[in-house]
Amino acid sequence: MTFTYTRWPIVLGGLGAACALVVATQILPWWSFSEAVVYLTRAERCFGGECQATGMRWLGASAWWHRLAAAAFGAGLFTALLALFVAGARAAGRIPRLAAASLLVGVLTSLACGVGAWVSFPRLGPSQFAAGPLVFVLGLGACAAIAIAVRRLDVPARS
Repeated sequence: MTFTYTRWPIVLGGLGAACALVVATQILPWWSFSEAVVYLTRAERCFGGECQATGMRWLGASAWWHRLAAAAFGAGLFTALLALFVAGARAAGRIPRLAAASLLVGVLTSLACGVGAWVSFPRLGPSQFAAGPLVFVLGLGACAAIAIAVRRLDVPARS
């Protein structure tokens, strides 16, 4: 029980990071235009104040971009799941070193896919700031911080 001072910040950080990644992949848009909002896996076109969900074909994006966006979506959700594993194990008083290492791999994979999707997005005109990528990167940063914190914990000696 000597490690309780690091237990709850790691648990709360893991839960917050998981929530940030889920919100960034599921709820927040990644690109916003005057008449359209684009998420990682769907888009909405708005005309006259009424928004309708549409497919992604009208973007004219390459198949490579579609794959990267789907990979960023899946990797973000999987990294959120790994963050929940680490938080749950730490809440139970364990030191989940393997789960933390897997979380670091998930962070790097998600970051690579997210940056690839962001860079290869077709430029359709002037776009406005969308909060999805920012929250995604903040969630990945929090995941990396808790994974490094868990990996640095000392294993208590058994008596």
